Amino acid sequence: MLSHGWHTSLMINREDLVEVQAPLAADFSDDEFLEIGWGDQRFYQATDPTVGMALRAVLWPTETVLHVVGMSAAPEDYFGGADVFVVSVPEAGYQELLTFVAASFARSADDELIKTGPALYGGGWFYRAEGKFHAANTCNTWVAKALAAAGYPYAGTSTIRASGVESQLRRGIEADSCYMIREAD
Repeated sequence: MLSHGWHTSLMINREDLVEVQAPLAADFSDDEFLEIGWGDQRFYQATDPTVGMALRAVLWPTETVLHVVGMSAAPEDYFGGADVFVVSVPEAGYQELLTFVAASFARSADDELIKTGPALYGGGWFYRAEGKFHAANTCNTWVAKALAAAGYPYAGTSTIRASGVESQLRRGIEADSCYMIREAD
């Protein structure tokens, strides 16, 4: 998980995610890791978001997107000064996390991923996502649910803000951000 202040996202090995979401292979063929965030379609994709967009996103259930950015460098190198911690989870938890993330991508009638625009930074894309964004279901609750799928505890209302996700994850982990890997055999 990486915290961008108000917003959190996941960083996952590209090869592992491509195993459960094969269409991503073509869009991120040269990358080692993928950063994946989830949020309100209009606000998240805006290059100059407004207060009105933010209010609409939290007050009414809105359509969502996934922001996927490829990284050829390790997350701790790509994001510079951030404290990065590798979270090692059992294989079963890691597979559940990958399944959760893969299921978050919406698909067209032809079973294709739906691109909605280029990423905000780096090389990547926005993809239409499953679920509705609102005050009680934010990017941070999505990350908390993904972490819960991997076996970390999840308490819904305390994860609305990034700091809530961080405090739940830090129970025993001393870092500002981390990324998910399989436990070594």
